[in-house]
Amino acid sequence: MTERANPPEGARSSGAFRPDDDAPDFEFSGQRKQPLRVDSQRLFWPNNRKDQEAAFWTWHSVAMQICDGERYDFRILAILHKLIYWQDGTIRATNEEFAARAGRCSERTITRDISKVVGIGLFRRAMRYDPTTGKTQRTITLSYPKQTSGVVLPDDEDE
Repeated sequence: MTERANPPEGARSSGAFRPDDDAPDFEFSGQRKQPLRVDSQRLFWPNNRKDQEAAFWTWHSVAMQICDGERYDFRILAILHKLIYWQDGTIRATNEEFAARAGRCSERTITRDISKVVGIGLFRRAMRYDPTTGKTQRTITLSYPKQTSGVVLPDDEDE
């Protein structure tokens, strides 16, 4: 452990921060936390709109609990209902579209957030090359992690 610098002669402490009392018990590595990698199972997507919305909002509730447990950001989950193709339950939005809906954050932030959500098993990501446009398109499908703990399913409000 390194020595702490002493305050200048005559300096008074405000009492709000005392380095000796608040020193962390761990060393910072300077590296980003590596995302988890868990197995997932694709969400079954119903045919009619009422069942699609019920499936989505149940998934959303579970996803919010899992992200909260992992201390991940809710930015992506908060805007999914605006970007999902309800017919097949996929998301084909670009990082630019995600960033515009998520408070004009960086596209790089969106890439990191999506990777984290894929890592905890809430998304499956597939890349497909489109020869007509010459671009690669990402398709995201909703999924559940195969192993979960501490997740509570929402009450059914329609009954």
